[in-house]
Amino acid sequence: MNTFDVIIVGAGPAGSLLGYFLTLKKINVLIIDKKKLPRQKTCGGGLTRRALDILPFDISEVIESYPHTVSISVQNTVVFQYTSHSPIIGMVMRDRFDYFLIKKAISQGATVMDEAVFRHVSGMTGHLSVETSKGVFKTKIIAGADGVYSKTAKALHLETKKKTMIGIEAEVYCDSPTLFNEFRRSAGFDFGVVPKGYGWIFPKKEHLSIGVGSLSKKVKGMQQYLYRYLETKKLKNHSHIQSMRGWLIPYGPSKNSLYANEKGLLLGDAAGLTDPITGEGMFYALREADIASRVILDALSGKQNLSVYHDAIKTLQQDLTYALKLQGLLYKVPRISYMLMNRHGNRLGKNYIDIITGKTTYYKLYKKIFSVRGVKRLFFTQDKNSST
Repeated sequence: MNTFDVIIVGAGPAGSLLGYFLTLKKINVLIIDKKKLPRQKTCGGGLTRRALDILPFDISEVIESYPHTVSISVQNTVVFQYTSHSPIIGMVMRDRFDYFLIKKAISQGATVMDEAVFRHVSGMTGHLSVETSKGVFKTKIIAGADGVYSKTAKALHLETKKKTMIGIEAEVYCDSPTLFNEFRRSAGFDFGVVPKGYGWIFPKKEHLSIGVGSLSKKVKGMQQYLYRYLETKKLKNHSHIQSMRGWLIPYGPSKNSLYANEKGLLLGDAAGLTDPITGEGMFYALREADIASRVILDALSGKQNLSVYHDAIKTLQQDLTYALKLQGLLYKVPRISYMLMNRHGNRLGKNYIDIITGKTTYYKLYKKIFSVRGVKRLFFTQDKNSST
């Protein structure tokens, strides 16, 4: 059979979860991916509470750890530490997590074809021909979830102009259980370890995923910044690196970006919606899959067209414009932002926890900080529990 209701290009979290949602409603779906599955994907592997809440099934079998503590440091000084009774972040390895999601889609009836390279899409609305390295397939709708350099976006003339940040991460194995135990219960974020960026330590089941990321393309020698970061944590000479990879993280798509037309839509890194402060993309990928599934179901039944998806995604993008404003404050003038974090680490950290647990938005945080009262508190007072 080479005819489907929907063809999804890309078997990452966005594409796989979209496939699951659609097949759950008895939609005939084909998911293609250019890589052989399962495949490696460079990523911190942190699923925030707001991301976990989107998933409609239990994923405990692929959770490496549930750190209940989040700590934020500035130039190796802790300015915020918070411990929750319930998990704030679930840690996964992306090869296992992504494969788990694709198997969920298959279990509902999705057809999956790996090592199938997308080449082109042609035809009229509702009657599309999708050309791949493994043949031509017919579909009513195509969804592009094929990454930052999405070929589907180009084929649909939906190219989103976006910026990119660079990240490099290592899978680090401690030489002793005692050393590993020092890090295994906390997700750590460290500012001041790389220009216009931060470092992170995410504990997994038997090792640590440690990385650094920067907004600036002018920053050279990211690997050296990572080694330096390991040294500050006293890990460089007491651990070994099993693998190290770099990757680009899209963020800040332009206001004129198009996410859907009458033939298809974009989600995941293809859409480019990522937290511009932390680089968190998983929440947005999963949220887009949820939104896209509802829009596609309505489009297939004739209730509305796919352009509704564009409007829904723009709502997410608008919230991220306020995150971009805060990003500018944090990274463009580090001397001031680090001073403020030292003064108000407790308050700012709690606001960050509220965002990643879904209790507030960047828009609300921005308005709170830059109200008259907020500015006075930010610049003229100091949290009792923060460093000086």
